Amino acid sequence: MKITLESTDDIYSIQTEDGGSIEARLWKGKTEGGIEILAFITRIGTRTEGEQMELERELIARAPPVPVEFIPDMHGRS
Repeated sequence: MKITLESTDDIYSIQTEDGGSIEARLWKGKTEGGIEILAFITRIGTRTEGEQMELERELIARAPPVPVEFIPDMHGRS
């Protein structure tokens, strides 16, 4: 399966099993079949330091992230 993702400016605080929390950026996307998905990504790695620096520049080029306190409902329910 392939998924195409686009980053958003939304950052969520995700609760961990040990009672802590970790920040995750919300990415929106679609599967090859057209199913809309949400992905909460906490880390992205690249093969080289240069690629990592470029990735970080691309993410920073977006508006600064805004923390949010709820997980969006893709089906329009509150």
